[in-house]
Amino acid sequence: MAKRIFELPHPSSGVAGITFVQEMHKNCKLICSWEFDLDQPIIVSLEFIEVWSLKRTYLKSDHSAYDHVVDMGHSEYLDDIRRRLANKALPFDNVRHYMICFDDGPCWEFVCRDFNSLVD
Repeated sequence: MAKRIFELPHPSSGVAGITFVQEMHKNCKLICSWEFDLDQPIIVSLEFIEVWSLKRTYLKSDHSAYDHVVDMGHSEYLDDIRRRLANKALPFDNVRHYMICFDDGPCWEFVCRDFNSLVD
Protein backbone atom coordinates (compact mmCIF):
# COMPACT_ATOMS: atom_id res chain seq x y z
CA MET A 1 0.00 0.00 0.00
CA ALA A 2 1.30 3.46 -0.92
CA LYS A 3 2.33 5.73 1.94
CA ARG A 4 2.90 9.47 1.56
CA ILE A 5 6.22 10.51 3.11
CA PHE A 6 6.74 14.08 1.82
CA GLU A 7 4.48 16.82 0.49
CA LEU A 8 5.69 19.65 -1.74
CA PRO A 9 5.32 23.01 0.06
CA HIS A 10 3.39 24.47 -2.93
CA PRO A 11 1.40 22.92 -5.77
CA SER A 12 3.51 21.70 -8.69
CA SER A 13 1.16 23.58 -11.02
CA GLY A 14 3.07 26.74 -9.98
CA VAL A 15 6.58 25.34 -10.19
CA ALA A 16 9.04 27.49 -12.17
CA GLY A 17 11.36 24.59 -12.92
CA ILE A 18 12.32 21.02 -12.12
CA THR A 19 15.93 19.93 -12.61
CA PHE A 20 17.13 16.32 -12.57
CA VAL A 21 20.67 15.84 -11.23
CA GLN A 22 22.55 12.55 -11.26
CA GLU A 23 25.29 12.58 -8.63
CA MET A 24 28.09 10.19 -7.78
CA HIS A 25 27.43 7.00 -5.81
CA LYS A 26 24.13 6.42 -7.61
CA ASN A 27 22.38 9.36 -5.94
CA CYS A 28 19.81 11.40 -7.86
CA LYS A 29 18.04 14.66 -7.07
CA LEU A 30 14.96 16.44 -8.32
CA ILE A 31 15.36 20.15 -7.60
CA CYS A 32 12.08 22.07 -7.73
CA SER A 33 11.81 25.86 -7.60
CA TRP A 34 8.94 28.29 -7.19
CA GLU A 35 9.27 32.01 -7.85
CA PHE A 36 6.61 34.13 -6.25
CA ASP A 37 6.67 37.82 -5.38
CA LEU A 38 9.39 37.04 -2.89
CA ASP A 39 13.01 38.15 -3.03
CA GLN A 40 14.20 34.54 -2.86
CA PRO A 41 12.84 31.58 -4.80
CA ILE A 42 11.65 28.59 -2.83
CA ILE A 43 13.85 25.57 -3.60
CA VAL A 44 13.06 21.97 -2.69
CA SER A 45 15.64 19.24 -3.19
CA LEU A 46 14.34 15.67 -3.32
CA GLU A 47 17.26 13.28 -2.96
CA PHE A 48 17.03 9.59 -3.85
CA ILE A 49 19.95 7.67 -2.37
CA GLU A 50 21.67 4.66 -4.00
CA VAL A 51 19.35 4.46 -6.99
CA TRP A 52 19.17 1.07 -8.73
CA SER A 53 16.55 2.00 -11.28
CA LEU A 54 14.45 5.00 -12.26
CA LYS A 55 11.59 5.77 -14.63
CA ARG A 56 10.30 9.04 -15.99
CA THR A 57 6.97 8.86 -17.76
CA TYR A 58 4.01 10.93 -18.81
CA LEU A 59 1.86 7.84 -19.25
CA LYS A 60 1.55 6.50 -15.72
CA SER A 61 0.44 8.27 -12.62
CA ASP A 62 -0.79 7.49 -9.16
CA HIS A 63 -3.10 10.12 -7.70
CA SER A 64 -1.63 9.56 -4.22
CA ALA A 65 1.78 10.62 -5.63
CA TYR A 66 0.56 13.95 -7.06
CA ASP A 67 2.73 16.60 -5.34
CA HIS A 68 3.87 13.96 -2.83
CA VAL A 69 6.78 11.56 -2.56
CA VAL A 70 5.13 8.22 -1.94
CA ASP A 71 6.66 4.97 -0.75
CA MET A 72 4.84 2.53 -3.05
CA GLY A 73 5.54 -0.45 -0.77
CA HIS A 74 5.36 -3.80 -2.53
CA SER A 75 5.09 -3.19 -6.28
CA GLU A 76 5.56 -4.97 -9.61
CA TYR A 77 8.33 -2.53 -10.51
CA LEU A 78 10.27 -3.32 -7.31
CA ASP A 79 9.74 -7.08 -7.82
CA ASP A 80 11.00 -6.79 -11.41
CA ILE A 81 14.22 -5.04 -10.33
CA ARG A 82 14.77 -7.60 -7.56
CA ARG A 83 14.37 -10.47 -10.06
CA ARG A 84 16.84 -8.86 -12.47
CA LEU A 85 19.46 -8.44 -9.74
CA ALA A 86 18.88 -11.77 -7.96
CA ASN A 87 21.87 -13.48 -9.61
CA LYS A 88 24.27 -10.63 -8.98
CA ALA A 89 26.29 -10.14 -5.81
CA LEU A 90 24.94 -6.65 -5.15
CA PRO A 91 23.81 -5.05 -1.87
CA PHE A 92 20.13 -4.92 -2.74
CA ASP A 93 18.68 -5.15 0.78
CA ASN A 94 16.24 -2.58 2.11
CA VAL A 95 15.44 -0.90 -1.20
CA ARG A 96 12.21 1.00 -1.67
CA HIS A 97 10.04 2.11 -4.57
CA TYR A 98 9.34 5.86 -4.43
CA MET A 99 7.14 7.87 -6.78
CA ILE A 100 6.26 11.55 -7.29
CA CYS A 101 4.00 13.00 -9.97
CA PHE A 102 3.99 16.64 -11.03
CA ASP A 103 1.19 18.66 -12.62
CA ASP A 104 1.15 17.91 -16.37
CA GLY A 105 3.94 15.36 -15.76
CA PRO A 106 6.27 13.84 -15.56
CA CYS A 107 5.84 11.08 -13.05
CA TRP A 108 9.16 9.93 -11.56
CA GLU A 109 9.78 6.52 -9.97
CA PHE A 110 12.94 5.48 -8.14
CA VAL A 111 14.02 2.12 -6.77
CA CYS A 112 16.61 3.12 -4.19
CA ARG A 113 17.83 2.67 -0.64
CA ASP A 114 16.51 5.90 0.88
CA PHE A 115 14.92 9.31 0.37
CA ASN A 116 15.74 12.72 1.86
CA SER A 117 14.32 16.20 1.33
CA LEU A 118 15.62 19.71 1.88
CA VAL A 119 13.47 22.86 1.70
CA ASP A 120 15.26 26.23 1.28
